[in-house]
Amino acid sequence: MPGLVHVILERGGILGSRPSKELVVCTKNPEEAMFEHVEMFREHCYGPLEDDSGAWGLRTGDGDEPLIVVDAGMNLGLFCIYLQRHLCNSAQSRPVICLAFEPAPESYEIAVRNLRDAGVRTVDHGARMPETGQAIGNLAPGSLEVHVFQMALSADAGAAESFLFFPESSANSALARHRPDVKWPAGAVPRSVEVQVPCCRLSDALASILGGGEEVTSVAGCSWPLFLKVDVEGAEVEVLRGLTSEDWRRVEGLAVEIQGEEHLDAVRGLCASAGFGTEGGASGGLRVALQPHAFAGPEAPELWMLYGRR
Repeated sequence: MPGLVHVILERGGILGSRPSKELVVCTKNPEEAMFEHVEMFREHCYGPLEDDSGAWGLRTGDGDEPLIVVDAGMNLGLFCIYLQRHLCNSAQSRPVICLAFEPAPESYEIAVRNLRDAGVRTVDHGARMPETGQAIGNLAPGSLEVHVFQMALSADAGAAESFLFFPESSANSALARHRPDVKWPAGAVPRSVEVQVPCCRLSDALASILGGGEEVTSVAGCSWPLFLKVDVEGAEVEVLRGLTSEDWRRVEGLAVEIQGEEHLDAVRGLCASAGFGTEGGASGGLRVALQPHAFAGPEAPELWMLYGRR
């Protein structure tokens, strides 16, 4: 692919108490890759984050019960690699099955390459969901299996949508109706390409993976907990509306980047309806933080991070 470069994000060494391999990814924008790496690997923007009331976001833990993780907004695949290095990092760690979604064809191709280069077990479903339940592979403690979809998550299934893709700023790409171009001042908007992308509901994708095989008989009957990481540049409400009430009950935690107060109020409402309670709970509830803004466009929305836990 023209314009791709390799970026070293981590040198080999010791991660925690064990040797760690060098982390190299392919990208068209080295600064963006380094920014995402700092956010996830050093600042732990999706968790675990600690405050006086405990841990928020993604939480590590040992045990035999698998954790289902949703990566909505895969981009370069770094969050899945974060799971590999920080969650599935010992023989005692709980096994993780991740469903990762990236609608932009070019970003999807790069992400799959980065995951496989990092040694992540990757099942490539492309732009289609399996028609029947996909048998799950190795569920040994410490294992990670990532199912990748070249699709956008939506409240409605089936229809294709226009997607505005920025080749040199892929993390800011989004469904065209969310107008991602308004983040930049006039005259500073990077080159973009509008493409049609397929859409699916999150619960349909969960059913396609967890609905078959000997381990799980049905999604509704599955007790495995869910963690949601959502960073989709304005489509966060639609992603969450694609969950059935049965699947909402299995969500034990979430970390959602939210664009604009209107979307923040809507996500708060969805979480409250799903039983997450209010902000500031000692044992559960929601935590909201205003994020620093990297854009200077006159219509750029405010950015928030919302964390939820049971």
